[in-house]
Amino acid sequence: MARQPDRRPEELVEAALNSIARQPAPKRGLHGLSEEDFETWFEAMAAYSDRIPPMAGETFSREMIYRDRAQ
Repeated sequence: MARQPDRRPEELVEAALNSIARQPAPKRGLHGLSEEDFETWFEAMAAYSDRIPPMAGETFSREMIYRDRAQ
């Protein structure tokens, strides 16, 4: 407002929002991470997934999940 005292505050806010809306959105993934940081995080999470033992017993099927809704 100090730079443009002749303009109304509403005009300045609208101009600022329009300026922001025209800018391309940054490529961000999970929790605001860049694609590269997300890939690094994901690889770290999956690093030892081959060591997780298979689930004993029944695996989850669609029928198992929705069996209380079957009529």
